Amino acid sequence: MTGSYFNAHQKTRTFTSRYSKSGQYDTAIDVLFQSARELLKVSQHCPTGDQDLHHYIGELLYKDGAFDAAEPHFLVSGKRDSACSLANMMIEWSAVGGALGNFALR
Repeated sequence: MTGSYFNAHQKTRTFTSRYSKSGQYDTAIDVLFQSARELLKVSQHCPTGDQDLHHYIGELLYKDGAFDAAEPHFLVSGKRDSACSLANMMIEWSAVGGALGNFALR
């Protein structure tokens, strides 16, 4: 069953790339949105290999104040921008919930 989710993700990336390259951005966005929604319905989160997607999801969750949900996406992303966002989020998170050391040790 997991293989079919992986295949669905790969097909989504292929179609999205084709639509983007041909200038059909609205269609590409729609394909990404619909696919992500369907995969999340069956509890299949985005694969660890897509750094940009993890960073983007982390940013969305961070802006919504869902710090605990954003943290793993920033960590998995491995991007420099994700590290900066994670640091800023940790400072903001500590202001809401306690001592900075508790969050820095996570």
